[in-house]
Amino acid sequence: MGSTALLIGNSDGIGFQTTLRLLEAGWSVIGISRSASKINSEGYRHYVEDVSCETYPETLKAIVGEADIQLCIYFVGVGELFDPQNFEKEVQVVDINLTSMVKTAVAVFPHFQKQGSGHFIGLSSVADELLSAEAPSYHASKAGFTN
Repeated sequence: MGSTALLIGNSDGIGFQTTLRLLEAGWSVIGISRSASKINSEGYRHYVEDVSCETYPETLKAIVGEADIQLCIYFVGVGELFDPQNFEKEVQVVDINLTSMVKTAVAVFPHFQKQGSGHFIGLSSVADELLSAEAPSYHASKAGFTN
């Protein structure tokens, strides 16, 4: 049986390319993103789920409960410019970039502890150290993620 990776936020960008590379290397991959996947491979399963939805933790627990995952990578990240007329965007950025990453770890870590191994990787940003008045919630969420 090959290794299985769980990739969160893999429908485009770095997550998409990582999915392709892992499949080429013989991994089974389970992807979760808010949009459908363009990947059609025997070793690939995809779930459409937004990490900010209430159902995300339960969906994630169900997936982790049925798969022998050795690797989990959290690629998800959003950034918004500060808009003093709409503070809801600030909440959304922190929820997606930081809180949902923690929810992912909460679902995956017990599985890793039970099997005695596993790797969790989260992609952050250089914005974790570069304070910007134009995007304070992005900086704060990435700093929290990194630390």
